[in-house]
Order: sequence, then C-alpha cells, then structure tokens
Amino acid sequence: MGWCKLGAQGARSVSDLLLMTSTLRALDLRGNALGNDGAIIVSRGLRNADGKRLAELDLGYNEIKDEGACALAQVRLWLCTLDACAALRVCLT
Repeated sequence: MGWCKLGAQGARSVSDLLLMTSTLRALDLRGNALGNDGAIIVSRGLRNADGKRLAELDLGYNEIKDEGACALAQVRLWLCTLDACAALRVCLT
C-alpha cells in the first residue's frame, strides 16, 4: 500500500483493517501523506487490535511530526514486552 496517497482518511480504513485481520505480518504505508492525523489514527488501530502479530510497519515519507510519532511510540511501548524497550520507555516518560 506504499505510495498510494491514502492521507488521514485512508488511515481510517487501514485502522479498520488492523482490527479485522490477525494474519497481517507486515504493512508498508510509505509515502501516503498520513501526517500526524493519519499516524494517530493508525496508532489507535494498532492499540485496539491488541498487537495481533504485526511485525513490520513502514511509515517513512509521511511527514509525521512529534505528535504522530509520540502516538506510535506509545503504542509500541504498550505492546512491547522485550527488555530492549525499557530504554525507550525511560526516554518517553
């Protein structure tokens, strides 16, 4: 789905997709003009999907700024059970 110019509106569909599938392992959303709003919407979908095994997520080239990046990082921390995430938790709190 990379480079499809989904925007924040398309991010809603992606968020819904994350809730409906438990077999998706990788998602390429590069270059979709998601911005902060789209990143926040995707992060909500990730959180509500309860970490259904999405191992790779590429959000490059979406002009995501601090607010969107923070929403994504919080989801990552919420789902993370690895010790390697402890340093990231410290940095964000």
